[in-house]
Amino acid sequence: MKHLNIDLINILLIALSLTIALIFPFELFLYSYAILGPLHYITELNWLKGKNYFVNIRKSWMIPFLMAAIAVSIYPVVLHLWPNPSTSLKFYLNQLADGSNFLMIAVFFFSIALVSLKNQKQLLAFGASLAIAILIYFILPTSFIYLAVFLPTLLHVYVFTALFILYGARKSNSLLGLITFFIMIIVPFIIYLLPDKLFINAPSETTLSTYLNSNMMTVNAFLAQLINGLESGDFYATSISGLKIQTFIGFAYTYHYLNWFSKTSIIGWYKELSPKKIMAIGLFWFAAIAIYFYDFQTGFIVLFLLSFIHVVLEFPLNAVTIKALLTFKK
Repeated sequence: MKHLNIDLINILLIALSLTIALIFPFELFLYSYAILGPLHYITELNWLKGKNYFVNIRKSWMIPFLMAAIAVSIYPVVLHLWPNPSTSLKFYLNQLADGSNFLMIAVFFFSIALVSLKNQKQLLAFGASLAIAILIYFILPTSFIYLAVFLPTLLHVYVFTALFILYGARKSNSLLGLITFFIMIIVPFIIYLLPDKLFINAPSETTLSTYLNSNMMTVNAFLAQLINGLESGDFYATSISGLKIQTFIGFAYTYHYLNWFSKTSIIGWYKELSPKKIMAIGLFWFAAIAIYFYDFQTGFIVLFLLSFIHVVLEFPLNAVTIKALLTFKK
C-alpha cells in the first residue's frame, strides 16, 4: 500500500511539474533550483553519508570526486569575481575547464568500478577511468562534449531519476511504478508533439537574464543541437523549439527534486536526521534561499560547489542502480 500511494503521488507530481513547466518554463526552473535545490543537496548528501555513499571501501576514493567538483566550480566562480579576466587568466581557466571535464567523466567511470572493487585496486581503476575518458575525447570528441555537458545536468536529473523509479518498481513488483516510469519516459515526446501554439509564454527580459546568469543556457543550446532544434545554425531561447527545450528542462529539474522529497518513507532518508541536523539544515536552507532572492547569480555561484559535490558523490549510487537493473532477478 505504501508503494502504491507513493507511485500515485509521483504520477501526480509528474503531471504537476509538466503542467507548470508548460506555462512558466523558465520561471519554474529558477524557482525550483533556488528553493528546492539547496534542500535537496544537503539532505541527499546527509543520506548518502549515512549509506557510506554506497561504496564498501575506505574513503580515500572520495578524493578524485571532490577534486572534480572543485575543478568544475572554479571557472564560474572566477568569472563571477572577475567578469573581464586577462587573456592569460582566461587561457588557464579554459585549460582548467577542459581538465575538469576529463576528471568528471573519469570519476563517473571510476564509480562504476568502485561498486565491486577492493582497496588495492582503486588506483588502477582510477587510472583506467582516466584512460577511458581520454579515449572518448580523441575517438568520439563530439560524444565527449555532450557527455561533459549532460552528465551533471540532464542525465543526473532526468535519466538517473527514471532509472531509480524503474529499479524501485521492479524491486517492489509494482505495476503502477512501471507506469510511472513509462509516463516519465514519454514526457519529452509529449512536449515535442504538443501544438506549437501552446508555447507562447516568452519570459520577461529579467527572467531571461537571470537564466543566462545561471550558466544553464549551454545545456539548452547543446540539447537543441542534439535534437536538430537550431534555426540556421543558431539557438534562440524564445523560439518554439527553445521554449519546448526549456519546458523539458524545467520539468526535469522540478520533478527530480519533488521525486526525492516524495520517497521519504520509502528509502528513509529522514532517519539520518537528528534534531540538531534538522535545525542546521533548516538554517542553511533559509540562508540559501535568501541569497538566491538577493541575487540569483550570487546564489548560483555560492552553491555551485555544493551542487556539484552532490552530483559526483551520487555517481556510485547511479552505478549501483545500473548494475542492479542489469543483473536484476525476480
